[in-house]
Amino acid sequence: MSRLSPGNSLGFPFILTGPPRLRKRLAWRGSSMSRDGEQIVLAMVNTGARPCELAALMAGQSHFGGDVPHISIEPVVRQFKSANARRKIPLVGVSLSAMRHFSNGFPRYQHSSASLSATVNKYLRGNGLMETPGHSLYGLRHSFEDRMLAVGVDERIRRDLMGHALDRERYGKGAGLGHLQEIVQRIALKLCAAMRARSIVSSWSRNADCSRSIR
Repeated sequence: MSRLSPGNSLGFPFILTGPPRLRKRLAWRGSSMSRDGEQIVLAMVNTGARPCELAALMAGQSHFGGDVPHISIEPVVRQFKSANARRKIPLVGVSLSAMRHFSNGFPRYQHSSASLSATVNKYLRGNGLMETPGHSLYGLRHSFEDRMLAVGVDERIRRDLMGHALDRERYGKGAGLGHLQEIVQRIALKLCAAMRARSIVSSWSRNADCSRSIR
């Protein structure tokens, strides 16, 4: 289940439903967070990856040369508790832009993902960017699954993208990267070119196709 009780330390999913809410909840104006922290947050939005998984990315785990830009979640820096965590996630929208800026990983947090969560959560709370006191950075991961649920994405595909176990035998290879890209594009939040600069996000668009302008 993606919605957790208020007592759960992982918090609630963010409700990312349109530009006004996004400007209020996920907008930086001259952010005091580190560049690494900012871009990890944006990378989470359209990948649903765990903060520690993104923080641990190394050179060679972000792929932009083929038809489908993607990241490979592999046990390079940190070991996995489950084999299900090993997966490939397509990059689209704001997450594609973020990973292009940090294609060799996030050296500031590669060995200290706990400090990443603490720093980002402190910043979001201090600037009134949490929807409720129960929210945390991890809520971006929950919102990714909620957006997939909202458009009827198959359970196996949701679990494959999230790195979760499936409560039955996995038959076949599963969805290919091209298929996964099409699915994630349906729920992706995109950053328009005019708002792509150092100040991060002062205006967002869910519906506008900014994919051609993201570099």
